[in-house]
Order: sequence, then C-alpha cells, then structure tokens
Amino acid sequence: MNKIPENITHELIFSYFKKETTNEESLMIEVWLNTSDENKNYFNDLKSIWIETGKLIPTPIEVNVDAAWDKLSLRIENDNIISNLPDKKQINPFTKTLLKIAAVIIPAIAIISFYLLSNKELKQIEIVTTNNNIQKQLSDGSIIKINAHTKLTYPEKFDGKLREVNIDGEGFFDITHDKEMPFIIHYKDVNVRVVGTSFNVKTSNDKVEVYVKTGKVLLYIVSSNLNDTTLIELVAGDKGILDRIAKKAYKEEVANENDIFWYTKTLIFNKTELSEVVDILKNTYNVNIVVKNSELNSLRLSTTFNDQKIESILDIISTSLNIKITKNNSIYEIDGEDN
Repeated sequence: MNKIPENITHELIFSYFKKETTNEESLMIEVWLNTSDENKNYFNDLKSIWIETGKLIPTPIEVNVDAAWDKLSLRIENDNIISNLPDKKQINPFTKTLLKIAAVIIPAIAIISFYLLSNKELKQIEIVTTNNNIQKQLSDGSIIKINAHTKLTYPEKFDGKLREVNIDGEGFFDITHDKEMPFIIHYKDVNVRVVGTSFNVKTSNDKVEVYVKTGKVLLYIVSSNLNDTTLIELVAGDKGILDRIAKKAYKEEVANENDIFWYTKTLIFNKTELSEVVDILKNTYNVNIVVKNSELNSLRLSTTFNDQKIESILDIISTSLNIKITKNNSIYEIDGEDN
C-alpha cells in the first residue's frame, strides 16, 4: 500500500465521506485516490469501516443497549482509551446502566446535531438579467458584474468554510480576499476556485471560459463517470477553456482584455491582423463581416476603441488601413483598397 500523504489524514477522509470537506480538500483526496489501485483499496476499506460503525442519517432504528455497551467497552479495553476506568466486572449495576445509556445516547446526540446543522439552509437569492447587465455586491464585499442573459444564484449570507455561487451565462467577479473561506463558482459540473482575485467567467453547454485579470484561479471538473479530475491553474493574463464534452482543459496567454469588452467597453489592437480584428468584432458586436479579398487579411491594425459603435469602428479601420468597407443589407463587406 502506498504511504498516505501527511496532508490526507483519516479524519479528513472521514470528513470527505460526510461531505464536510472543502472543494479543495475533496480535490486533493480525489487526486490521491486516483494515483494507484492500492490507494483506492485503502480508501474503500476505510469507507466500509465508516459505514459499519455508524451511519449519519438519523433514521429510526431499534437500539440494542447491551450490544452497544459491549462494543464500547471492548474499544476501551483494546485501545486503552481510559486508563483509570475500573475493570468492567467491578462496575456496580447502577453505573453500568448509566454507561450503557451513554454508549447509545451520546452518539445519537452527535448524529442528530450533525444532521440538523448540515441541513440548515441559507436563503438563496436568484438574479436573472435580460438585455442589460447589472452589478451586485455580496455579503462578503465581493462585487459581481452580471452580463445580459445570465442567471446568478448566491446565498444571502456566506456561512461555513466556503463562499459558493452558481452562474449560467457570463459575469465579471472581483472577489474580496479571504484565505480561510475560498470562493467557488459552479456551472453544472465545472468549478472555478479563488481566494481573492478578479476574473471573467463565461459558460455555455459545451465549455466554460475564464479570463483572469488579477490573481490566480483554479478551473477544474471532477468526473464521477471517469473517476478522474481535470484541472488547470490560471494567472493574470491567462484565458482558460474547459471542454465539458471532452473533459479537457487548456489555456491561452492573451495580450489584451478584448474578451471582457462587455465589461470594460474597450477593444485593444496591437499590430493585430485584420482577420483576427474581424473575428473579434463579429463576436463582440454580433454582426456579419466578410473579407471578400483574402489578401487583406494580413494587414495589421494598432489602435484602441472605447465604447464606440460598430459603424464608427469600421470607419476608423477603413481610414487607418486604406480599405473599402461597405454595407450590403445586414452584411459589412471588406473588398480592396479605398480609392
């Protein structure tokens, strides 16, 4: 059997069984678990012991007090837990009865307390945007700019070891630093974990994209079907993409913040080829632009646009690159030099 790492204790594994671990701790256990078959066997043995020694759901059951006492006293004798406890045979009947009751009642109280605490639900707030974006400040001071056509769900107040929200759409997060309470964004089976940083999250059915403006972000997915974890670490200037279908993740280093134009209202081009400029404008403004002369694609543009309409941008590009841009119905056509 592989030696269990020092940072993965039996107590941590038992907490994992009870779903009390943080996402980071769970991820750490799952990565260790998938290292070898020996680790899996050891993990399963611990799980069998945990299930056998006590279930956490307080369903009504018949309790055999004598059996519970015998089991507890056997543990005391074998583990020498209480060194000054008198021999079991010398305990008077009244004391023995109290200890029998304690052997059942104390675990029962612990089980019920856990059940009540774990099922204490905080009020959830849901925001759904339509055609406009809005800004929301959370109870910890974190600020989220929510893009149009997005749903965000978050607790009225963060309580526990994690700050967790759910998003379906796009949002820019500026997270208040709290090392003791990491911030987790969920989209279906994909997770984004941070402590304190600013970044953009964009979700769709087949992928999740994260652009990091400041700090560090962990983008990951835990696949129960494949029994595997896919994760990448992103720093400022990185764009991470997690393919939910293929269960693969990759990252790109980007030189500007064009991916978050909806938030900054700024487009930056630095010796950018026209073909790339056109792709960005098409995606950003949801317009149809066609370069009819492919020889123009290699032309390079260096300029910055601040909250300008697409017509104004195309006029500036036409003048800067000396090219002809016309509108044919709803299509902008780029074709040849402008005489």
